[in-house]
Amino acid sequence: MRTLSIAMTAVALGLPAHTLAQSAWTIIPSSATQSRIVAATWSDGTNVVARCDSGKLTAFVRLTERMSGPAVYVLTQRENDVPIGGWWVVSDDGSSAVSRNPRYLVRDLKQGGRLDVVLKSRDAPDREMTLALPDQTTELDSVMSSCGLTGTPNPITPDRPAAQWRERPRPTASDFPAAALAANITGQVVVNCLVSESLQPESCIVVDEVPAGAGFGPAAVQIVSRGKLAVVRSSADLGDVPAFTITIRLPIDGQPLPTLTFATRIADGTRGLWPAETP
Repeated sequence: MRTLSIAMTAVALGLPAHTLAQSAWTIIPSSATQSRIVAATWSDGTNVVARCDSGKLTAFVRLTERMSGPAVYVLTQRENDVPIGGWWVVSDDGSSAVSRNPRYLVRDLKQGGRLDVVLKSRDAPDREMTLALPDQTTELDSVMSSCGLTGTPNPITPDRPAAQWRERPRPTASDFPAAALAANITGQVVVNCLVSESLQPESCIVVDEVPAGAGFGPAAVQIVSRGKLAVVRSSADLGDVPAFTITIRLPIDGQPLPTLTFATRIADGTRGLWPAETP
């Protein structure tokens, strides 16, 4: 078992963080005939929800304190297992962190016992918790069955994902945000994407953007989405759904690029778990 960072030491060594009292899975009534929703609430008000809507599986953690930014890096670990890390999406209202690989999260929830969770966000201290999971998982089984997911995901291994570009995305002059160009401002953006079955980047999210709010994030996602991938191996972080991380630089001659902070901190603190950049 590797030690990842000071913030992750308790999880990496199998030591309890703040342990929350056990809850039970409850079916949430829904007026939608194609929806199956199950939730559990822990002693501090934290909720975990798994739902199937018209064949699409979603799983998320709802916290008592709101988060900022479009993404958080979430580390989860079951006792004696290798920690798993990946970028999750923050809901628009900042209340929930949504897993981009819900099948693996639900798999861990179904095993019961104890699940250590660390959330690393841009502008707030790390949040650590230990969920004492319910032993009864019939309700979770019903969600998975509703989505036709009755099998077990492939085992997670320490292998790194590998994505190679057939056509690497490159910025053009038209990609540069007009307001930033007029102000002579350069930018850097880190983007994390899933990979579609047709080897296209999809579900791309901005995980770090400097400076924020200058239009560089949306521009970077547009740039990456133009790329075409050639070879992808399965990702250790996202299991059946390969992922990759890439840095997009939007420079101006004679102007230094700003320093990325959040993505660099995550990469340094979770080395070996963070999805590698594509070549």
